Amino acid sequence: MACRRDFIWDIDNTNDTLKLAVRIIDLWFVETKDKYEQTKMIIMDENATYKIHVLIRKKELKTWKLTLKENNTYMMYNFKIVNNEGQYKLCLHPYKLIFICVTVVIEQDLPNISLKAYEFINFADIFARTY
Repeated sequence: MACRRDFIWDIDNTNDTLKLAVRIIDLWFVETKDKYEQTKMIIMDENATYKIHVLIRKKELKTWKLTLKENNTYMMYNFKIVNNEGQYKLCLHPYKLIFICVTVVIEQDLPNISLKAYEFINFADIFARTY
């Protein structure tokens, strides 16, 4: 019997017990203004048109820094879901995920998730500022 999986397009703030099969398509480390390091990444699932921003703060960073690799696929569970607000949005998804102390990540070979996906925005939407 196959396990239930959630999809990125289904993420909202009503369910924080997500089970996602994803590929990390971008992963980078940044220093905050408080001089702490954190990780930001963009993940996507098998429906490559939906991506979401994920944040790993300094408290959880030590656990995951050496484990997570760009372009690898993982099963991920248990996140904090917050609104994707702020001056710069890395993804169009209305929410972003934050790793917490009970987040679980298991590397798995998931070949049905493509390596990259591109979202092109129409020039008309850019000029109209409606994207």
